[in-house]
Amino acid sequence: MIRLFCVRLSQTRHRASPLTFSNGFLIPTFSHKLITDLSNSAFPQSPTISYLQNSCGLSLQAAISVSRKLQLESTENPDLVLNLLRAHGLTQIHIKNLIIKRPILLLADLDNNLKPNLDLFKSLGFSGTNLAEMLIKDPRVLEVDAETVVEFFRENELDVATILSAEPYILERSLENQIIPCINVLRRVVGNDMIVQKVIRGCHRILEFNAEKMLEPNMSLLVNHGVPEFIISKMFLFHPRSLLLKTDRLSEIINEVKKLGFSPTNVLFVLAVRTMVTTKKDSGRKS
Repeated sequence: MIRLFCVRLSQTRHRASPLTFSNGFLIPTFSHKLITDLSNSAFPQSPTISYLQNSCGLSLQAAISVSRKLQLESTENPDLVLNLLRAHGLTQIHIKNLIIKRPILLLADLDNNLKPNLDLFKSLGFSGTNLAEMLIKDPRVLEVDAETVVEFFRENELDVATILSAEPYILERSLENQIIPCINVLRRVVGNDMIVQKVIRGCHRILEFNAEKMLEPNMSLLVNHGVPEFIISKMFLFHPRSLLLKTDRLSEIINEVKKLGFSPTNVLFVLAVRTMVTTKKDSGRKS
């Protein structure tokens, strides 16, 4: 009986799940092709996965992963989203990368967020590849009230396109609680809107930091070390990133620079701090 079973098993091994004998036991030996076929047919009933593959260009694996975060009850809104993105020059590859990073974008509010923001970015010169590069950095900018922040930058004669290319995240920051307080601190320090503009152009990230918790303590530290205000202003112009260090770290660098013989009242002090910051940063990367 056992022999007859083995003969039949041998005859049907290519038509069913293959089995093999090992140490007296029957063990399934699935082929790679069979596993692939099973994977490809594992989710035939999922419209979300099919849509992500066919309309957004995702691989099966990526579509399955994204479907865990997103379930589409209808394709009406996603279709409109994709059409709008294509109308602004985004390619299928751009769209695929964007959806992988921010799947919920397919359900975005077209009238109140997506369309107004895309039109706004287009007015700033963003379309196609440069639009995609900005959005991949932070897709959420398509879902916020970008107009308010952009208008503020325009009123203050700041190069909006340059800022957004480097730091699109700024559009998510509160105008009242983050951006305006930071600019007010800069104005108090440098006392000139033109210099404020130069500082921001030289270091867009400065708008990302909490002015009261970081900039002001660092400026107080400099004053306590005998650095006059005009030298602090030079630091903002020559190397504003120095003022974005943690206060303890900046204090260490200032002490090292002073030990090297640089006077806090001399402009060379600024250059020495900048060199020290850059050197420490580069050595940290190499290590």
